[in-house]
Amino acid sequence: GAPVDSRGCPLDSDGDGVADAVDAFPDDPSETADSDGDGVGDNADNCLTLANADQLDANGDGIGDACRDPSASIGKGSELGEQVILGAGVTVGRGVSIGDGTRIDTGSVVSRDAQIGANVSIGRDSVVQRSVTLGDDVVIGDRSIIKKQSLIETGTQIGSDTVINRDVSIGENVVIRANVHIGRGVSIADNVWIGSDAHIGQRVVIGDSAN
Repeated sequence: GAPVDSRGCPLDSDGDGVADAVDAFPDDPSETADSDGDGVGDNADNCLTLANADQLDANGDGIGDACRDPSASIGKGSELGEQVILGAGVTVGRGVSIGDGTRIDTGSVVSRDAQIGANVSIGRDSVVQRSVTLGDDVVIGDRSIIKKQSLIETGTQIGSDTVINRDVSIGENVVIRANVHIGRGVSIADNVWIGSDAHIGQRVVIGDSAN
């Protein structure tokens, strides 16, 4: 069983209130957990979601290079939530809002005034244009383009090499496969599935659960 002290209570060697059996750092009262398993406690770790035992921070911004590559640029007035990951060469324009836990991969661009929810994933070399809104848990594949003033709601997945033209509205939990082209002003309701290589013309309306 778990070690106990002289009183029969669970042993807490560092006196931090967390028993040794569940304390990742039983001899360090300032640390109890190591979420990414890199040997650096969560309280000191400069990148909680990716293992980075070296804790490199080339530009001294307090965020580890593993989470925010020093070559990434962030425009004036932009607000990033906690544990946002920006890959090499990522560009975030002015006035952008990015929610907690979002990941933007190498070479992608998020243009000014875009609103990006929490836990969004944007693949390599993709472009999210000005004033686009992405809900929570949206996934955008590699080399895809989301054009101006489009709205993509919670849980929707967009495949790689796909173009979403401007003023498009896409509902929740939609799946759009790779190499799809969606014309300007299209409206897509919730739970729709669109297969690879589809081409949808301008101002088409697609109802709930269509496929």
